[in-house]
Amino acid sequence: MAGIDNLKPFQTSEAAAAAGRKGGAASAASKRRKANLRKAMHDLLTSPGPTLEGEQITYEEALALAMVNEALGGGKNNVSAYNAIMATLKLDREEAERRARVAKIKAEIEDIKRRMNATTGGGEAPVVIIDDIPDEGDAGGTTASFDALGESQRETVGNIEIEDEDAGEGADPTD
Repeated sequence: MAGIDNLKPFQTSEAAAAAGRKGGAASAASKRRKANLRKAMHDLLTSPGPTLEGEQITYEEALALAMVNEALGGGKNNVSAYNAIMATLKLDREEAERRARVAKIKAEIEDIKRRMNATTGGGEAPVVIIDDIPDEGDAGGTTASFDALGESQRETVGNIEIEDEDAGEGADPTD
């Protein structure tokens, strides 16, 4: 039977720690193998490859050309090749957009730092107190004092909706 029933707890914390170390070492070895494979693939794809019309191209360019030829051909894999090309282009575009967003954010941060240093002379930033609580009548909705709610169960004060606490639980708040 699969599930929690067939799990056996470790007898000691030392056994659990040993199993954790073993798992960590296996994970690190797996990550190293994958990184080495990625580096080998990158080195192979960017190395000089076949000659095309008298010009040396990389294996990466040769693969891209083969994908384009497959997409243009009438074979059964042409849609798959087209989808692979489009996915590659989408990834490139998304990466470029991400890099542009990061550069913009970094520039904004530097601008804020520069303006703060100019304002404070490099010291601590000044404290700014913002009074954004509207005065009575400035809120734009129905304005009423809490004492003047009267029989109404629900009233709008400024932009805040309040309920009359005296209303019983069975009272309809929409009256």
